Amino acid sequence: MDRDSKIEHALKRLRENEHFLPSVEFINFDPVSTPLIALETLDVGEVLEAAIKQVGDGLELSIAVDLDDTLLFGSHTCPEIWDFAGGYRDPNIRTGFQYSRLRHSWRGRIAKFVGRPEFHCVDNAQHAFMNVPRVIVAPNIPLLSTLAWLKEKGATIGLATASSKERIEYLFKRLPILSELFAHRVMTATQLAERSVIAAEERATIESGKWARSMRVHQERPFSILTKTPWALSPLFEGKSYDLILDDSATMADLFTSAGLGDLVCKPVAPFTGNESVWGVIKTCLCYISSQQRNSGEEIAYIDLPSPIEVRIEDPLYWPYLHFKDQISWGVDA
Repeated sequence: MDRDSKIEHALKRLRENEHFLPSVEFINFDPVSTPLIALETLDVGEVLEAAIKQVGDGLELSIAVDLDDTLLFGSHTCPEIWDFAGGYRDPNIRTGFQYSRLRHSWRGRIAKFVGRPEFHCVDNAQHAFMNVPRVIVAPNIPLLSTLAWLKEKGATIGLATASSKERIEYLFKRLPILSELFAHRVMTATQLAERSVIAAEERATIESGKWARSMRVHQERPFSILTKTPWALSPLFEGKSYDLILDDSATMADLFTSAGLGDLVCKPVAPFTGNESVWGVIKTCLCYISSQQRNSGEEIAYIDLPSPIEVRIEDPLYWPYLHFKDQISWGVDA
């Protein structure tokens, strides 16, 4: 077995729910528009306004970005969020399954006749993927807006996610803003696992150069798809280090801090924690980029900041491709 096949086999062992993978004919691929916010039109207070003004054109900056709980925030749902009219109570939730194509049980046909929604009518014995909770994901529109604006200014933006390439391909079709923002600059679990293997096999050679601190992280947590070090992600940036990584992982932040890379990490905050927290991380990001003091005492005028239009989609590939651990088994039995 060659290395690529061994890596794919090792990743499959981290996915416990792949048997819940739906057939492609039952998946909704319809694209969903994500309205962005024009940062330069915001009334944001002096600190953030100054940071925005200092970010000029020709920005030579490389930013790596995580996906789940950074650009997308998810929540598990249950049938109770369905309305008896036949869909989600929240009109902003776009379904990820083609429910009308699913087979109904005889009990389900009776349930539909009396007004139950499609969710309750499906024959779960025929469609195993309906036996797991629905997962709803919401794009972090303020952060997406900021990254799109920085890209227009000249920044290079790359996506590094421990999710599978199959799920990323689906999300890029479902949320075209992701494809527009990252294009080909994407590393998924497969590439991250491969880099972790190379780090272990060639550490002595790599750590003798400029990547010594990156190698400390890989040595501390070997064979991990979580260690998104500057060396690991250098293929996204033409062999160079990134200047900033946006990632929610506390484990990664601790590893980076121990290795002397803590200044590269900016940890986003979930949108549902409040409008202040959403825009607070934008302030941190832009103040960092504009070389201003990160922890300025002046607060943003949060009252003037818009609450973004909420877009929520059902993610049918979340459970099947979820990696329950971040470290692959690597050896003769991998």
